[in-house]
Amino acid sequence: MAEDIHYTGSKSVSSYLKKNIESRLKLHEVTLEQVSVVIDELAPKDSCGVDRLSTKLLKKLKPVISEMLWFVINQSINTGIFPDLLKVAIVTPIYKEQNLDIHRFNSYRPISLLPCISKVFEKLIYKQVDEYFNKNQLFLNSQYGFRKQHSTEFASLELVDRISKDLDKKKSNIHFLRPIKSVRHTGP
Repeated sequence: MAEDIHYTGSKSVSSYLKKNIESRLKLHEVTLEQVSVVIDELAPKDSCGVDRLSTKLLKKLKPVISEMLWFVINQSINTGIFPDLLKVAIVTPIYKEQNLDIHRFNSYRPISLLPCISKVFEKLIYKQVDEYFNKNQLFLNSQYGFRKQHSTEFASLELVDRISKDLDKKKSNIHFLRPIKSVRHTGP
């Protein structure tokens, strides 16, 4: 559990926030071409969210819907208002494996079905935010999640490298690797 993790380091969160950033993130309008490219990049799936629109159908409707979608996305960027219905996810339990008890809660994993239109919004805004963070060097070198050309393998290599260096210096900072007590759900 989180309360079992005790930080013994000397750095506080504020120590990472020393860099003075003069620039401000300002989202800019997207082009019709950018909307079209994002729709093309979506994986063609049959599942749909509350908008009842699958990515497969969105791709087929692209010639008809992209200009309207482009207008709505730019209105959202200019006003700062994101449509409420695009914030709703349908959470569905999916059975994990064939040999698990179907009556046990932990035999399932949740998946969230998002409106495919919100995926288009997200990808367009993500590109602008990611570009801003990279341009202004706001990512820490040890930030591996949600970055291009970064992976869990790099995070693992950094961890092993840090442990090796500490062992070479006769430091023993491996206590944080001890197993954390697991909690089992025993209900229905």
